[in-house]
Amino acid sequence: MTPSRHHLRLLACAALFLGGALHAQGTTQLSANGTLILPYDHRWTFVAEVNPSTIIDGEPVWGEFTVDAGAERSVLPWLDLLGYGYVILTDQSASVNTTEFRIRLGAMPFWRPRPKWFVQGRVLLENRWIDYHDDGDGPDYTARVRVRGMTRYAIRRANEYQPGAIFVRADIEGYLPLGEKATERYFDKVQLRTGAGYRFDRHNLGELYVVRRASEMTFLDDRSNSDWTIEAKYTHVLSRPTPPKPHSSP
Repeated sequence: MTPSRHHLRLLACAALFLGGALHAQGTTQLSANGTLILPYDHRWTFVAEVNPSTIIDGEPVWGEFTVDAGAERSVLPWLDLLGYGYVILTDQSASVNTTEFRIRLGAMPFWRPRPKWFVQGRVLLENRWIDYHDDGDGPDYTARVRVRGMTRYAIRRANEYQPGAIFVRADIEGYLPLGEKATERYFDKVQLRTGAGYRFDRHNLGELYVVRRASEMTFLDDRSNSDWTIEAKYTHVLSRPTPPKPHSSP
């Protein structure tokens, strides 16, 4: 039987997929994120996070523990500025254990085309100081620009902030390495995240995502990676501090 054009297209797509899989080495990672948010006032919001993650399938085997803290400031009705600091400990095979410090500075424009629909952009300059434990040469400095587009849509309730709300989310982020060491050993290229969240009440939120990340490994042997991450996130929002009562006039 002569194959139809439809069958030939399917075979061509399968060949492209298998070809990409043969040239890209991948892992499956499990990541947990706990976030604490303090909305200090109508302009300032402070954030702290803890994020352990580990490889559950694939090579190289590693584990990572991240803590970070930062602030976001509203400067326009449609624009926030942000600054975050990170400490990242990585335990990996092949004697490449590291301690990393990161500083992220950037801006997040956002829009709400409809009450249920939220759209956000983000542009960051990420500075990285990576200390390889076994080389004794001090930290390497690298930098990269990260550009992300995100959309979120409430499928239950009027918006995603109401108790009982269920929402879906998707974002895509690209990475632009800067400097001569930016592509050393390992660097990300593009990342896609999709998933959903549920708001238990106005203070507590749970989210579950699947992340697909393309990266490049230039240590030991050059290769492309195509990794999966299962990401579970829990967020607690603290109550805004009560402003002090004004003193009575003497």
